[in-house]
Amino acid sequence: MDANLSEAYQRLHRLASTTSRQRLAELLVRLVEGEGQLSLCLPRRQLADLLGVTEETAVRSLTALRQLGLLRKEGRRVVVTDLDRLRSYARSDSC
Repeated sequence: MDANLSEAYQRLHRLASTTSRQRLAELLVRLVEGEGQLSLCLPRRQLADLLGVTEETAVRSLTALRQLGLLRKEGRRVVVTDLDRLRSYARSDSC
């Protein structure tokens, strides 16, 4: 139970202390590292739910990261173009 409480606290802290763009970058890094590939298919609704934001905010965050050259869209797929920069962006304080 303590582990669950600690995990919930950490998640709340991330939600409160990071931007949706940072959370998206962090999520994409975790997914890419877990899947072992740089291309992922994520429905907008699922992505928004994972980030704790609306679909519109999730799409805006995707667009912002695309404009920074960190990813590109290929149809419904998100392709991470620079994993190292995406990882740095997720951890930065100036997003």
